[in-house]
Amino acid sequence: MFPVFDTLVSYCAADFLIIFKMIFAVSMGFIIGRERQRVKKSAGLRTHIIVCLSSATVVAVSMVAFPDADSGARTIGAIITGIGFLGAGQIMTSGGRVSGITTAASIWANALIGIVVGLGYYLVAFVATMIMFLTFRMRKV
Repeated sequence: MFPVFDTLVSYCAADFLIIFKMIFAVSMGFIIGRERQRVKKSAGLRTHIIVCLSSATVVAVSMVAFPDADSGARTIGAIITGIGFLGAGQIMTSGGRVSGITTAASIWANALIGIVVGLGYYLVAFVATMIMFLTFRMRKV
């Protein structure tokens, strides 16, 4: 009925899928970030949303932009390496006491959740997010 609209929708199908992945990644980052902010950790809501969103976006775009290349695998490797540096900035020592390891791990794991979303494994990302959330709710032994 509207050939221009049909052409536009088919042309933008990949864009809509990437936008869905971005929104899903923001919601996963929000769940973890809100929990970290609730307990007043240095990496809270905004940090976790940005890490999860950016990881998912770059993986999703690289898979669409370079479908025949191994750029997705290289992108994932680069994210894992780069996030390690961000997490390392959260770890501090003072008087023989180490702090920030859980926060660093949460940033790294949140990037991995973003990667999983970018790859399109939404249920896996949701389950991983729930496991992280419940882990943060556990009491220290």
